[in-house]
Amino acid sequence: METAFLHATSHIQDRWQTFLTVMEKEYEKLLSKESLDIINDARDTKGVRRQLLEVQNIKANTKLATETIKKLKYDFWRNILFIIIGVIIGYVPNLLSEDKTTKAIELMNTLMLEKQKQYEDFQIETNQMHLEIEFLKKEIESIKNTSKFK
Repeated sequence: METAFLHATSHIQDRWQTFLTVMEKEYEKLLSKESLDIINDARDTKGVRRQLLEVQNIKANTKLATETIKKLKYDFWRNILFIIIGVIIGYVPNLLSEDKTTKAIELMNTLMLEKQKQYEDFQIETNQMHLEIEFLKKEIESIKNTSKFK
């Protein structure tokens, strides 16, 4: 049982050692000669290489800033386009409903005018009937008066 345990631990140690060597190789790739030069330049006491690094950083920052400005301009105009499309989409149903609303209002106005005309005609007919009734009452009275005298 101890041999199995020792074998397992040696296998784990071998795997760990392999992992460490692979990681060191990857780390060395990351820290290639250029990146080591950059680190050494940062440690330079004369400052010339440090200034070159600063110029490179300024160039990189300038490029990043211009890319950001371009993206912001693009986003701005895209948002303006979406706002315009939203306004159009929101306004079209109002136009269509205004059409229906104006037609309904016009229909209601014509119905109202017809009802008003009917009411006026009814008033005229009622007045004429009252006049005729009054005239007939006078006629009846006059006939009664003439028949009394005979």
